Amino acid sequence: MSGSGSAGWALRRLLAMSPGEVGLRAARAAREWRRRGRPALPQSEMASLSDVAGPPGEEPLDVQEVRDAIAEDRFSLLPGAEDPALLLERLEAAGGGLESVLTSAAGIAQGRLPAFGWTTIDAGRPIDWNRDPESGRPWPLDHWTRIDFRGEGGRGDPRYVWEVNRHHHLTTLARASLLTGDGDHAALAWHHMRSWIKANPPYHGVNWASALEVAIRLISWVLVADLSGCRDASDEEVDAVLTSVSLQADHVSDNLSVYASSKNNHLIGEAVGLLAVGTKFPMLAGAERWARLGSDVAVREITGQVTPGGASREQTFHYGTFVLEFALVALACLRRRGDGRAPALEERIARMAEFIAATGGPGGTPPSIGDEDGGRVLELSDAGVGRQAARAAAAAALMLGERPPDSTTPADLVPALWFVRDVDVGSAGSPRRVPDDAGGSRGGRPDVPTWYPEAGYFLGGAGAHHGVVDCGPLGYLSIAAHGHADCLSASLAYEREWYLVDPGTFCYHREPEWRDHFRGTLAHNTVAVDGADQSEMLGPFLWGKRATAHAACVAHDELLQCFEGWHDGYAREQGVIHRRTVVFGAAGYWVFIDRLLGVGNHEVRCTFQFAPGFAPAPGGDLSFRRDGLTVDLWRSLPEGLSERVLSGETDPPEGWVSRGFGHREPAPALLFEGRCSLPAECVFVIVPNGRQRGFGVECARAVEGSPSIIRVDHHQGTDSLLSGAGRAPGGRFEGRLGLAAERARDRQLLGIDVAHWTDAQGAVPFRPVRNLTGSAESRGESEDV
Repeated sequence: MSGSGSAGWALRRLLAMSPGEVGLRAARAAREWRRRGRPALPQSEMASLSDVAGPPGEEPLDVQEVRDAIAEDRFSLLPGAEDPALLLERLEAAGGGLESVLTSAAGIAQGRLPAFGWTTIDAGRPIDWNRDPESGRPWPLDHWTRIDFRGEGGRGDPRYVWEVNRHHHLTTLARASLLTGDGDHAALAWHHMRSWIKANPPYHGVNWASALEVAIRLISWVLVADLSGCRDASDEEVDAVLTSVSLQADHVSDNLSVYASSKNNHLIGEAVGLLAVGTKFPMLAGAERWARLGSDVAVREITGQVTPGGASREQTFHYGTFVLEFALVALACLRRRGDGRAPALEERIARMAEFIAATGGPGGTPPSIGDEDGGRVLELSDAGVGRQAARAAAAAALMLGERPPDSTTPADLVPALWFVRDVDVGSAGSPRRVPDDAGGSRGGRPDVPTWYPEAGYFLGGAGAHHGVVDCGPLGYLSIAAHGHADCLSASLAYEREWYLVDPGTFCYHREPEWRDHFRGTLAHNTVAVDGADQSEMLGPFLWGKRATAHAACVAHDELLQCFEGWHDGYAREQGVIHRRTVVFGAAGYWVFIDRLLGVGNHEVRCTFQFAPGFAPAPGGDLSFRRDGLTVDLWRSLPEGLSERVLSGETDPPEGWVSRGFGHREPAPALLFEGRCSLPAECVFVIVPNGRQRGFGVECARAVEGSPSIIRVDHHQGTDSLLSGAGRAPGGRFEGRLGLAAERARDRQLLGIDVAHWTDAQGAVPFRPVRNLTGSAESRGESEDV
C-alpha cells in the first residue's frame, strides 16, 4: 500500500510525528503560506551579486573581486587536481583517464546526462530542466509548497527530474576542462548553471521542492568552482550563479529536515551542502552562518546516524555509502577551515569504510539491503554505480592516510585521486582469485564471523565464500522510511560474485505495486507466513507495525561459524515466531535451519532469490548455474511443502532483481512453499560447486525425543550438525535448544556445541552440553544440561 496521495496516508503520516514536529511543520507552513501567492519572478528582479557578496555591513564586492577570490582558492577541496599533468598520469594508471571523461562530456554536450550510475537521461538540447524524462511532461512552476511530488500526476517519479537537476554532469565537464586545458567544457558548465537559473525562478518549481536536492546541486556547483575557477565564465554568469548560490543556501537553511520522524540522510546532505557553500564562497554575506550551521549539524548527524561499527541506522547499505560520500565532502571542508572537529568525523569515516569493506567481502561490493536509488554526492569517476561503495571506501581510507581495502581495484581509486595529492595507484592490485576453502582473508580481516550488534548484521564465510544475514531493526526513527521487510534475509557470494541476492528497490513513487514488491518479505531470502509481510506498509516511505529482531547466538571455531536470530513479525496476527540458524562450514558450505514456532496449519514460503543470469541446471537436482559457477542445494522440508522456480512473473510480481534505480530484470526465485502444521523445521544446505567438489548431504528429520541430523560429507571428512532438542543417537550429545556439531576425521571428533555460543554482548547464555576440548573418549560420557 505504497500510495501516498490519500487523506488516509496523510493521517498516518501525521500520527508518526511528535507534537514538536507538528508544531515546527505548522510554523513553516504558515510562513510559506504568506509567500506562495507571490508571482514567479526572475532572479534578476529579486537580487544580484551586489546584494549578496561582501561581509555584512560593509561595501559589497564587485564581480572582479569575487572572480579573483574564487581563482585564488582553487583546489582547496580537491587538492589532488592541483597538478593536472600528474593527476592525469595517475588516472591513466588506474584505468580512469581522459577517454572516459571525454566520452561522457561529449554526451553531455548533446543533452545525454549520466543517471543513477548505470544509464543516461535524454534531457534535451537545450536542456529542459523541468521536463520529466519519463513522461515527457513538464513539472509546473508553482510555488514549491504547491508541488505534489508524492502524487503521480502523470509525470512519473520526481527522482528522475531530480537526477538531472543534481547537476553531477557539471563536475564531469569541469574534470574534462581541467585534464584537457580546453575551456569550452568549463564554459558549458557555467552556461548550464545560468540556463538553470533562468528556467527555475527562486522558490518555484519541483527543483526547489526538496532541500536535499538543492543541497546536492550546490555541492556540484561548488566542485565546478573548485576545479575550474571562473576563468571561462562571463561576468554575467558569475553574478547570476553566486546570487543563486546565496538564495539556494538560504532556502536550505530555512528548511532543514530536522523533523524527529525523518531526519535521516536528507538532513546530513542539507548540512553538508551549507558547509560546502560557506567554505568555498566566503565572500558571500551568509557564508559564515551557513558554514557554522552546516558543520554543527553535519558532525552531529553523521556521528549520530552511523553506528560505532560504521553502519547506517537507516538499515540500508546504499544510503550508508551516500552518507559516507557526504562525510568525505564535509571532511574536506572542515580541514580547509581548520575546524577542530575533523578528528571526530575522521573516526566515524574510518568505521564506515571498514564496514563497507567487511560487508562487501572479497568482491568489495555490499549487497543491496534496504532502499537503493542510485544517488551519488560526487561524480568523480565514470565506473558506474556497481562499485560506488568500493570507491567511497577507498577514498575514505586514502583521505585518512590508511591502506585501502584488499578488494580495491585500481579503478576504485579514481575518486580518491581528486581528493588526495599523493596516491600510489600500485597500492591497489587487480582482483586476485581466492581459494575455494578456508585459509584466505576477507578485506584484510581474519576469517571469523563478524557481528554488528547495533545494526544487526552477521557476516560469515572464509576464502571464496562470503555471506551477510540481516537481523536488525526495520529502519530509522518512527517512519523507518528506507527499510525493507527483510528480517533474517541472507545474501551469499562466491569468488567475488553474489549468487543469492537482495532484490533491490527499482522505484519509489511510481508503480506502487512494484514498490511494495521489492521491499516486501516475499521478495527476500527469508520465510513468509500466510503470505504476509513481516512489517506493515502504510506508504512508500512509511511503516506501521513492525517486526522486532533479536540475535540469540553467535559462535565460531576454526571449522564452523554459527548465527541464530529470531523475529516477532508474525507473532501478533499469526501467532508464529520465525527462528533462523545459519551455519558456515569451513569446508565451503552453508546451512539454513528455519524453525517456525507456533500451532495450527499455516501457509509457509521460503524464498531463495538468485542473481540475474542464473538458470536451473539440467539433471533434476536443485542446482542453478551461471557461467562457471553451479550452486547446489539440498533440503529437508516438513510435509506439505514443495518447491518451484519463478522468474519474470508480473501478476503478481515474482522473480525480479533491480540492480539500478528504474531498472529491473528477471531472475530465478526458488520457492519452497505450501501449507504445513506448526511447529515445523526447514533445513537447507547450499554449496557452491558442491557436487563437482564431491559433497554429499543427508538430512534426517527429527523424531520424538531426538534432534534433526544434517550430515555433510566433503574431502576433509564428515560434519554432523544436530539441530533441536533431545538426545542424539548414540548418546553423544543432549540438549534443549540450539545446535551441536562434530566432525569425524581420522577417528577424531572436532567441532562446537552450545558452550561456545554468545549473545550480542558476549555473554554465554547456555550451559555447555558437552565440552569438546577434552579427548574423544571423554566426549562420550553423559552430562546433564
